[in-house]
Amino acid sequence: MNERQNRREEMLAVAGELFVRQGYIGTSTRQIAEAVGCTKAALYYHFKQGKEELYQEVFKLHCPDFGPILSNCEGAATLSDLILCLATNMVKHQPERINRMRWVIAEFPNLDEGQREMLRERKKRHLDQVSDLLGRFIANRQEAEHVATLMLGAMVGYDQLFVQMESEPPDGKSREAYVQFFAECIAARYEG
Repeated sequence: MNERQNRREEMLAVAGELFVRQGYIGTSTRQIAEAVGCTKAALYYHFKQGKEELYQEVFKLHCPDFGPILSNCEGAATLSDLILCLATNMVKHQPERINRMRWVIAEFPNLDEGQREMLRERKKRHLDQVSDLLGRFIANRQEAEHVATLMLGAMVGYDQLFVQMESEPPDGKSREAYVQFFAECIAARYEG
Protein backbone atom coordinates (compact mmCIF):
# COMPACT_ATOMS: atom_id res chain seq x y z
CA MET A 1 0.00 0.00 0.00
CA ASN A 2 1.41 3.40 -0.94
CA GLU A 3 1.91 6.32 1.42
CA ARG A 4 -1.03 8.27 -0.03
CA GLN A 5 -3.39 5.36 0.61
CA ASN A 6 -2.01 4.90 4.14
CA ARG A 7 -2.58 8.60 4.88
CA ARG A 8 -6.14 8.40 3.56
CA GLU A 9 -6.88 5.36 5.73
CA GLU A 10 -5.39 7.11 8.74
CA MET A 11 -7.66 10.10 8.11
CA LEU A 12 -10.67 7.79 7.90
CA ALA A 13 -9.71 5.99 11.11
CA VAL A 14 -9.18 9.23 13.04
CA ALA A 15 -12.36 10.82 11.67
CA GLY A 16 -14.26 7.65 12.60
CA GLU A 17 -13.00 7.78 16.18
CA LEU A 18 -13.91 11.46 16.49
CA PHE A 19 -17.36 10.98 14.92
CA VAL A 20 -18.10 8.07 17.27
CA ARG A 21 -16.92 10.03 20.31
CA GLN A 22 -18.25 13.53 19.45
CA GLY A 23 -20.81 12.98 16.68
CA TYR A 24 -20.65 14.41 13.18
CA ILE A 25 -21.93 17.86 14.15
CA GLY A 26 -19.51 18.12 17.08
CA THR A 27 -16.43 17.32 14.99
CA SER A 28 -14.67 19.91 12.83
CA THR A 29 -12.29 19.38 9.93
CA ARG A 30 -9.71 21.29 11.96
CA GLN A 31 -9.99 18.72 14.78
CA ILE A 32 -9.61 15.86 12.33
CA ALA A 33 -6.57 17.45 10.68
CA GLU A 34 -4.94 18.16 14.06
CA ALA A 35 -5.58 14.62 15.29
CA VAL A 36 -4.08 13.19 12.09
CA GLY A 37 -1.16 15.62 12.24
CA CYS A 38 -1.77 17.26 8.87
CA THR A 39 -3.13 20.49 7.47
CA LYS A 40 -6.75 21.06 6.48
CA ALA A 41 -5.46 21.43 2.91
CA ALA A 42 -4.03 17.90 3.07
CA LEU A 43 -7.38 16.65 4.33
CA TYR A 44 -9.17 18.33 1.41
CA TYR A 45 -6.61 16.86 -0.98
CA HIS A 46 -7.79 13.37 -0.03
CA PHE A 47 -11.45 14.27 0.52
CA LYS A 48 -12.50 16.97 -1.95
CA GLN A 49 -15.90 17.57 -0.27
CA GLY A 50 -14.22 17.75 3.14
CA LYS A 51 -16.08 16.63 6.21
CA GLU A 52 -19.18 15.45 4.30
CA GLU A 53 -17.14 13.09 2.12
CA LEU A 54 -15.19 11.88 5.15
CA TYR A 55 -18.47 11.26 6.95
CA GLN A 56 -19.89 9.23 4.08
CA GLU A 57 -16.75 7.10 3.81
CA VAL A 58 -16.55 6.58 7.57
CA PHE A 59 -20.25 5.75 7.66
CA LYS A 60 -19.76 3.03 5.04
CA LEU A 61 -16.88 1.60 7.06
CA HIS A 62 -18.72 1.79 10.39
CA CYS A 63 -22.00 0.23 9.31
CA PRO A 64 -22.16 -3.01 11.24
CA ASP A 65 -20.70 -5.91 9.27
CA PHE A 66 -22.37 -9.27 9.77
CA GLY A 67 -19.74 -11.23 7.82
CA PRO A 68 -17.81 -12.29 10.93
CA ILE A 69 -21.06 -13.09 12.74
CA LEU A 70 -22.28 -15.37 9.95
CA SER A 71 -18.95 -17.09 9.43
CA ASN A 72 -18.68 -20.76 10.38
CA CYS A 73 -22.42 -21.12 11.13
CA GLU A 74 -23.33 -22.73 7.80
CA GLY A 75 -22.40 -26.16 9.15
CA ALA A 76 -24.72 -26.07 12.17
CA ALA A 77 -26.45 -29.45 12.55
CA THR A 78 -29.61 -28.15 14.24
CA LEU A 79 -31.59 -24.93 14.47
CA SER A 80 -30.58 -24.62 18.11
CA ASP A 81 -26.90 -25.02 17.15
CA LEU A 82 -27.30 -22.36 14.45
CA ILE A 83 -28.83 -19.83 16.85
CA LEU A 84 -26.11 -20.57 19.42
CA CYS A 85 -23.40 -20.15 16.74
CA LEU A 86 -24.80 -16.80 15.58
CA ALA A 87 -25.12 -15.55 19.16
CA THR A 88 -21.62 -16.73 20.09
CA ASN A 89 -20.16 -14.93 17.07
CA MET A 90 -22.13 -11.81 17.93
CA VAL A 91 -20.68 -11.79 21.44
CA LYS A 92 -17.17 -12.50 20.12
CA HIS A 93 -17.31 -9.47 17.82
CA GLN A 94 -19.23 -7.35 20.30
CA PRO A 95 -16.69 -4.65 21.23
CA GLU A 96 -16.18 -3.47 17.65
CA ARG A 97 -19.85 -3.91 16.78
CA ILE A 98 -21.38 -2.09 19.75
CA ASN A 99 -19.55 1.20 19.18
CA ARG A 100 -20.34 1.10 15.48
CA MET A 101 -23.99 0.29 16.11
CA ARG A 102 -24.31 3.00 18.75
CA TRP A 103 -22.83 5.58 16.40
CA VAL A 104 -25.00 4.56 13.45
CA ILE A 105 -28.17 4.68 15.58
CA ALA A 106 -27.24 8.05 17.08
CA GLU A 107 -26.42 9.56 13.68
CA PHE A 108 -29.47 8.14 11.87
CA PRO A 109 -31.63 11.29 12.33
CA ASN A 110 -28.83 13.39 10.77
CA LEU A 111 -28.49 11.21 7.68
CA ASP A 112 -29.77 12.27 4.31
CA GLU A 113 -32.23 9.97 2.56
CA GLY A 114 -29.50 8.34 0.44
CA GLN A 115 -27.50 7.43 3.53
CA ARG A 116 -30.62 6.15 5.29
CA GLU A 117 -31.46 4.00 2.30
CA MET A 118 -27.92 2.59 2.25
CA LEU A 119 -28.33 1.60 5.90
CA ARG A 120 -31.77 0.08 5.28
CA GLU A 121 -30.41 -1.95 2.37
CA ARG A 122 -27.50 -3.18 4.43
CA LYS A 123 -29.83 -4.20 7.27
CA LYS A 124 -32.10 -6.00 4.78
CA ARG A 125 -29.10 -7.82 3.30
CA HIS A 126 -28.02 -8.97 6.78
CA LEU A 127 -31.53 -10.14 7.64
CA ASP A 128 -31.70 -11.99 4.31
CA GLN A 129 -28.40 -13.73 5.06
CA VAL A 130 -29.60 -14.83 8.49
CA SER A 131 -32.95 -15.88 6.99
CA ASP A 132 -31.11 -17.96 4.39
CA LEU A 133 -29.22 -19.77 7.15
CA LEU A 134 -32.41 -20.30 9.13
CA GLY A 135 -34.12 -21.56 5.96
CA ARG A 136 -32.23 -24.84 6.30
CA PHE A 137 -34.41 -25.57 9.33
CA ILE A 138 -37.49 -23.38 8.78
CA ALA A 139 -39.19 -24.24 5.50
CA ASN A 140 -41.50 -21.22 5.36
CA ARG A 141 -39.43 -18.22 4.17
CA GLN A 142 -41.67 -15.68 5.85
CA GLU A 143 -41.30 -17.46 9.19
CA ALA A 144 -37.52 -17.66 8.72
CA GLU A 145 -37.52 -13.88 8.18
CA HIS A 146 -39.65 -13.37 11.31
CA VAL A 147 -37.26 -15.48 13.38
CA ALA A 148 -34.24 -13.62 11.94
CA THR A 149 -35.81 -10.27 12.80
CA LEU A 150 -36.80 -11.41 16.28
CA MET A 151 -33.37 -12.91 16.93
CA LEU A 152 -31.40 -9.87 15.81
CA GLY A 153 -33.76 -7.52 17.63
CA ALA A 154 -33.44 -9.53 20.84
CA MET A 155 -29.64 -9.59 20.63
CA VAL A 156 -29.33 -5.89 19.86
CA GLY A 157 -31.88 -5.10 22.57
CA TYR A 158 -29.97 -7.17 25.11
CA ASP A 159 -26.79 -5.28 24.22
CA GLN A 160 -28.56 -1.93 24.58
CA LEU A 161 -30.25 -2.74 27.90
CA PHE A 162 -27.55 -4.65 29.71
CA VAL A 163 -24.14 -4.52 28.03
CA GLN A 164 -24.00 -0.82 27.17
CA MET A 165 -25.60 0.15 30.46
CA GLU A 166 -23.19 -2.18 32.29
CA SER A 167 -25.95 -3.84 34.26
CA GLU A 168 -27.27 -7.33 34.81
CA PRO A 169 -30.75 -8.67 34.04
CA PRO A 170 -32.99 -8.62 37.13
CA ASP A 171 -32.87 -12.40 37.48
CA GLY A 172 -29.06 -12.39 37.30
CA LYS A 173 -28.92 -14.96 34.49
CA SER A 174 -26.04 -14.77 32.04
CA ARG A 175 -26.34 -13.78 28.42
CA GLU A 176 -25.49 -17.38 27.53
CA ALA A 177 -28.47 -18.58 29.58
CA TYR A 178 -30.77 -16.21 27.69
CA VAL A 179 -29.38 -17.31 24.33
CA GLN A 180 -29.80 -20.96 25.30
CA PHE A 181 -33.41 -20.31 26.38
CA PHE A 182 -34.16 -18.41 23.15
CA ALA A 183 -32.57 -21.14 21.00
CA GLU A 184 -34.54 -23.86 22.79
CA CYS A 185 -37.84 -21.97 22.42
CA ILE A 186 -37.38 -21.40 18.70
CA ALA A 187 -36.03 -24.90 18.09
CA ALA A 188 -38.96 -26.47 19.97
CA ARG A 189 -41.34 -24.92 17.46
CA TYR A 190 -39.47 -26.11 14.37
CA GLU A 191 -37.58 -29.22 15.43
CA GLY A 192 -40.57 -30.95 16.88
